[in-house]
Amino acid sequence: MKITQVKVYNYRNIDGITANFNSECNYIIGENNLGKSNFLALLGTVCSGKGFEDNDFLNSDKPIEIELEIKLLPNEQGFFGDNFSPDDASLLKIRYRQTIKEAYPTIVSADTNESIQPRLIKKIHYLKYETTAIPSRELRIDTQNGAGLLINGIIARFITLS
Repeated sequence: MKITQVKVYNYRNIDGITANFNSECNYIIGENNLGKSNFLALLGTVCSGKGFEDNDFLNSDKPIEIELEIKLLPNEQGFFGDNFSPDDASLLKIRYRQTIKEAYPTIVSADTNESIQPRLIKKIHYLKYETTAIPSRELRIDTQNGAGLLINGIIARFITLS
């Protein structure tokens, strides 16, 4: 399964953005304090089925709302019951919503409005890799040392060259 689109509202310094993902590879690049790490933290929270913390709310009077579009592989169809897009059985649209007063998010299918259990959300595998090392030294692939980060849809793979 791969995330094809994420819409984010009221999360830290991210509000009203839509991120569309390439099915092969995605990189998040930008200057400091734009929300790159916050976006990765958001994906980690959502993919773990957990709730948001009070300091995650940009505006505490509004809910955090996340909309995910996930493309399911043929062998993954059925993981989420019949909560798929009426136009495409391989497309799952999830709405993740939480107010500051709620301890846990409400997770529903955006198409059917049926509840989706957090344990099902955990079927989405997500690995986050961060470093404070010097990227020009760490991300080299022409040496025996180093690491690479490939974000493929929802799944980030950590590759160590040896």
